[in-house]
Amino acid sequence: MTRRRRSSFNCRGIVTGFRGALGVSQALLQNGRSRELTALRRELRTHWLIRRALHHFEQKDYSQLVDLLDASTRESLGEINRDESTRLLWNVVRRQPRLVLLGLRGLLMGKAERS
Repeated sequence: MTRRRRSSFNCRGIVTGFRGALGVSQALLQNGRSRELTALRRELRTHWLIRRALHHFEQKDYSQLVDLLDASTRESLGEINRDESTRLLWNVVRRQPRLVLLGLRGLLMGKAERS
């Protein structure tokens, strides 16, 4: 039996890269102003915040998170892609505000380890 080697090519970041290129070109043409760059920075900050909240989760925390998701929230997770992290975050918070506490716990767990 032969094993296929996984490709090291990774598609993550392509959409972000194109948005960044568009934003830079807008800024060059509009004396440093670009709505696309502003929106992209907001998306990247939101993505970082979500990643930071989940970074110190253990398996039991992920299990609890999945168990807390109701059907409408699971549906929205399937409809909104990762490139729209701000929209995704607000959609989840609007549908299930109690998940904010779980996210805050994840953020605080990271601060407790650094202290």
